[in-house]
Amino acid sequence: MTKLSQHRAAKRLGISASTLSSYVKRGIAPSHVTLLGVRYFDVDSLDAWLAARTVSESAQ
Repeated sequence: MTKLSQHRAAKRLGISASTLSSYVKRGIAPSHVTLLGVRYFDVDSLDAWLAARTVSESAQ
């Protein structure tokens, strides 16, 4: 399991780190762990979270 810092996770999702932080506070962020005050996100969880929120062209 590859883990990314919040900054790198946000970059992978195409959003800012502050937006991802807001998602965490609102309880809608991908699953994560916090170690010594630093949030880490699992790459597979990020990809699954993003895929679940992506609208395909055929669904529009």
